[in-house]
Amino acid sequence: MKRSSLLVLLSLALGFTACEKDEEVPQDVQLLTAKNWRMSANVTTFVYPAGNARRDVDNYSASPACDHDDFWKFAPDKTMVIDEGASKCEPSAPQSNPAQWNLDATNRTLSVIAGTTRTYELLELTASTLKFKQDNGLSPIDGAPYYTTYTFTSF
Repeated sequence: MKRSSLLVLLSLALGFTACEKDEEVPQDVQLLTAKNWRMSANVTTFVYPAGNARRDVDNYSASPACDHDDFWKFAPDKTMVIDEGASKCEPSAPQSNPAQWNLDATNRTLSVIAGTTRTYELLELTASTLKFKQDNGLSPIDGAPYYTTYTFTSF
């Protein structure tokens, strides 16, 4: 009886030490990498100092239909693919382009590295919505500060 109890205890002890604890993936990374993301809105906002006036430009509705099926796929290893979707605007263009991504320590800044690094302020990340903003500085046309807000929907 003592011998079988000792074997059971040894087996349990070995079982617990043999299991490695999987590294926990932060929730924002899980949300970002769980699905593909397709742009559903792209708005540039110009801010004018007089009376805090704004002017919004809907870039998404002005973009060609062949851009509307493009999508981004984020992988947990911080690589990503920017895919042209079913309809490519330029037939000779590659179907997909590799890139890298990073979230800062507070998960408030998203960087996408594809040749150059673009840094965005993360505004919203849920299971169905990815929304971020890029500060564009001052408009070369009228000197007004402006930014672009991008909204992606998961599928």
